[in-house]
Amino acid sequence: MEWQPFFPFPEWRPAQAKGLDFICQALSQADDIMLEAPNGIGKSAIAIALARCFAKLAGSATYISTTTIQLEDQYMKDFARLGLCQLHAKSHYDCPTCQKCDVGSREMRLPSGSRWCRCQCASPEGYKHAKVKFQLADLSIANAAYICTCARFAPDWAPREIALFDEAHLLHDTIASGYSFDIQESEVKFFPPEGDEPAWLEQHYSFWLNAQIRELQEQLDRIDEKDPEIRTTCRKLERAEQKRENLQIILADDPEHWVFDQQPDRLSISPLWATDLAANLLPRIGAKRIYLSATLPGFTHQARYLGIAAKKARFLALPSPFPVEHRLIHICPVAKWDYRDQGPAIAKTCRAIEKILKLHPLDRGLVHVSSYRQATEIVSQCRSKRLITHLDASDKKVQLGTLFDKPGTVLVSPSSHEGLDLKDDRSRFQVIAKLPFASLGDKRVKKRMEVEPSWYNLHTAQKFTQACGRSIRSDSDFAVTYILDQAFDGFYSRASQFFPQYIADALRIQEVPV
Repeated sequence: MEWQPFFPFPEWRPAQAKGLDFICQALSQADDIMLEAPNGIGKSAIAIALARCFAKLAGSATYISTTTIQLEDQYMKDFARLGLCQLHAKSHYDCPTCQKCDVGSREMRLPSGSRWCRCQCASPEGYKHAKVKFQLADLSIANAAYICTCARFAPDWAPREIALFDEAHLLHDTIASGYSFDIQESEVKFFPPEGDEPAWLEQHYSFWLNAQIRELQEQLDRIDEKDPEIRTTCRKLERAEQKRENLQIILADDPEHWVFDQQPDRLSISPLWATDLAANLLPRIGAKRIYLSATLPGFTHQARYLGIAAKKARFLALPSPFPVEHRLIHICPVAKWDYRDQGPAIAKTCRAIEKILKLHPLDRGLVHVSSYRQATEIVSQCRSKRLITHLDASDKKVQLGTLFDKPGTVLVSPSSHEGLDLKDDRSRFQVIAKLPFASLGDKRVKKRMEVEPSWYNLHTAQKFTQACGRSIRSDSDFAVTYILDQAFDGFYSRASQFFPQYIADALRIQEVPV
């Protein structure tokens, strides 16, 4: 299959050509194909070239999914001109009659027993019109969580010959999240003793949930379209209906496959792994499935998490084409983090950051931390006005604007390890103040560690590698990374098999005075 005429740019990198050649050959050998390619190599261009090639040469349409809205928007910015069509959830679209299309598409029951949709409009700005365009397009992109939801629940959903999953290292947890839900204290009369959750779900909660759904349906039938409460009621009903679907799956399964985490105000339920769920769901999205990511180390682990037989799949890891001197990672172990008292580590981190700022007096940069509290304290305690942080995802967009507009600005963030493109002078250095370990206060994280200790190291190594790739986005780009966490040395010795070789090649032991 000749992909070259369909590449979206006049030229391609050798690494992109190698990845495309591999996938085109592997399609005749396997249904599941994984390509690990470093951040900044241009995986989105690989995806579009494949989708265009399949459309023209094989007559096959392609679903493309991402797990972050930033990457999805970047796809549309770069490739909408080539016919790429995007679809959001119904609640994203305005409805002239019912505020939003998730409300307008709900069926309303009449006293006669018949049903009708509140809104029958065919507005070109509405969900129905967007969905038709999405279904007719050869190149269609949507959020991975939404595509999985459609494949599960939409009666008119049709799998395609090709499904292409970008950011595939996050796909397993995205699927697991679709089967997870919380039961709030206000929904039930009592919570069960720990260990009795499965019996309680079947004997008590299923009855209460059905009653809640009936009550919400009756409320929705009575509410006028202009009532501001209609959207809240509609979304409560949609969540309750999805809970019921997930509850049926839980009750039919082995309770050991699920995590029941009781908190004072809620019971959180989630699958321990999404292996069997993914094995059933992914073929309903695409007959052939291509997985792209910068971090698919431990290929057999990745395949197993997604219910893929590793021996039947194909995998290729590409080396970094970027000069190692452009992406050096300096290990500067100045801070020992203690979750019981983070004050000393924050103080030492601030002193180290102040020295790093002097090494980069005019450069923009990024500091990775693990919590909003750490970010706030570092900005407060550092003796520099160059540092900024954000309070939530919405504020992050505002602060990124400040970072891009003002030279010398440094963003301190707990949520920028992935999905952020800081090309060229948007960032010339980054600091990993604390390794991105998953919280052991999370019951599922703790149980996964007990069942499979290597998972914790793999998860952390993936997030670390993603963080290192935020500021180096091409072969002409350059940035320096500083690791300040003393835990890195021990962690690397335990988890080195989960780091790409190009990360190992870039590591340097305190070659700078921090």
